[in-house]
Amino acid sequence: MTVFAERSHPPLETYGSDSFRLEYSPNTPEKAIKKDVESLLGEYVFELPSYNYELLYENGKLLDPNTQENMSDKTIKAIDLRNKEGKNISREYAEYEGFLMLEEQLKNADAEDLIVWMSPPGQKEEGYGDYGFVYLGKTSSDSLKMTALRVEEPSLDDFSSFFNTLTNSRPQFSKAEDFLANPLVISGKESWQIRNSLQDFFIQKSATANNAAFIDSLRRLSPYIDKYLEVVQTGGTKKFEQQVFNMLLNYSIVLRDSFNKESSVRADLPFITALERYGNRVPILAGSCGSTGSSNNIFNSLSPLAKILSETEKKHWDYHNGDCVVCSKRNAEVGPCNICKDCEKKFD
Repeated sequence: MTVFAERSHPPLETYGSDSFRLEYSPNTPEKAIKKDVESLLGEYVFELPSYNYELLYENGKLLDPNTQENMSDKTIKAIDLRNKEGKNISREYAEYEGFLMLEEQLKNADAEDLIVWMSPPGQKEEGYGDYGFVYLGKTSSDSLKMTALRVEEPSLDDFSSFFNTLTNSRPQFSKAEDFLANPLVISGKESWQIRNSLQDFFIQKSATANNAAFIDSLRRLSPYIDKYLEVVQTGGTKKFEQQVFNMLLNYSIVLRDSFNKESSVRADLPFITALERYGNRVPILAGSCGSTGSSNNIFNSLSPLAKILSETEKKHWDYHNGDCVVCSKRNAEVGPCNICKDCEKKFD
């Protein structure tokens, strides 16, 4: 079946209020925070070609399995936050429409029907990377198991052609939000057929090296992730939480870059030492100093970690005289990460 998002629903303003806060509370389950950390590292640091998610389906609603929160409510939190910060909410609103559309289609879905949800890249000027995701899933009576497949440098025409292959109709979609608002529930196809079609239109990275580095790094980062959980659940200051989070990201980058190299990196540093070494640097992600928290992954964009990442947006990209932390050049023109312009080019 193919249904498009032309359905009325209660106005978004009916739901939005100051009670929606996109952050963790001390009562947030550990497994929910750990899942968010792993998912974010997988996207931003290790660029995993695939990652698995699960949603509960109860009483016609899609729920986060770790917090039991309605997924459409989670999108409203993201919309509420971006509204307050004066940011564009078109992508988040499309995700909200998409979750409602998916719930609508699931009411009439058969067991073992397939789900395909496409997430093209957002606008680069808003901080989105040049990659997108295609989510493949299968329906059941009480849950949805979905795999996010990362696709590199896709065009809207690629997504339109893939959509046409699945539905035998070329959509009149002109922007990424149109695809986000229109997930598909498909009958009569096998998952291997859809994966084969996907390979005809999109480029994916090899899984071997990135997955191995990711698994090894998670093992070595485990005590530091536990410390981050402790900070969140004991209500530490936002500044300290940001420092611990920066440390996790920076340390994971070091572990990734050292994987399979002769030079080994210590992963048994005392927490305070690791915090001093890695906590006060803005993480260098996706070729830039810092991150806007603009994720092309629907699940990561709804995570409270996206808000923590977005805090680095507040740092102005001003240059000043200082010592480069990469090449050690003294009295050079450096940016907010204390990296000189010559070294910045190496990250672009």
